[in-house]
Amino acid sequence: FIGREVGRDADRITITDASWIASTGRRHEFFAGQPAEEVEPYPDGMELSLPLAGAVLTSWPHPLPRDVR
Repeated sequence: FIGREVGRDADRITITDASWIASTGRRHEFFAGQPAEEVEPYPDGMELSLPLAGAVLTSWPHPLPRDVR
């Protein structure tokens, strides 16, 4: 998943404007800002609560992927 963080506690992170990235394609290209191969966006504004354990948290200097691909 990728999205904008709106909350976090000891066990969970909450994001909005989220998308499930089913396939990034070449991972290094995706992290450099190239489009993902498969993107499944959640509806605008919907909050998604995910387990914090195992989450990879990083800054994302690119526009969030929001278009179905």
